[in-house]
Amino acid sequence: MQQNWHTLPYLVRFANHHQVHIFFHTVFFPLHASWFGLSVEELQHIKQVLAREFFQKNNSIETENNIVYISLLKQIVSLYSCDSQRKIHCNKTNPSQQLISKAHKNNPVGASNHNINRNIEAFLVRLKNETQKPESMYHNESDELLNKFTNIIAQTKDNPNFAAIIDYINTQPIDSILSELHSQSEETLINTINQYKP
Repeated sequence: MQQNWHTLPYLVRFANHHQVHIFFHTVFFPLHASWFGLSVEELQHIKQVLAREFFQKNNSIETENNIVYISLLKQIVSLYSCDSQRKIHCNKTNPSQQLISKAHKNNPVGASNHNINRNIEAFLVRLKNETQKPESMYHNESDELLNKFTNIIAQTKDNPNFAAIIDYINTQPIDSILSELHSQSEETLINTINQYKP
């Protein structure tokens, strides 16, 4: 998260001290809390600062925690070096991303924001993983489909059933969702989603 990235080395040391495994979740939404909402320069600064840290590797837990930390640094690099990711997630002027961030910040559901965030994140990972497979028929449309999904979410955020909609989308077979994203217009999909009743 933007607000607490500087504490990550302390968390690794704490985990190593207590001999527990550590794992870092990627925060996609709200955008004002996500690394996706930072500029390239801000991400490079965070990576520089975090890369200065070194940790003991005296046993398997400490070695695995170090691998997790290095993976996090690689993720930061991919955020600022991948144009397609920046276009979809990182561009602060992208109105759909700002709408999604605002939707989550102001969502009256309150406590379920965490679940909404987790379900959107899970779906985006599924969508990205599937479309980036070389054998996927949607391989060349990966960025376009991710952007389309993001726009649809931004335009359905005010639906009172928004949390249930995200839950439902996340339980559907990825091939079915990709087929719909590929073949249907945004307007048609938005209308379909807005008609959903849990």
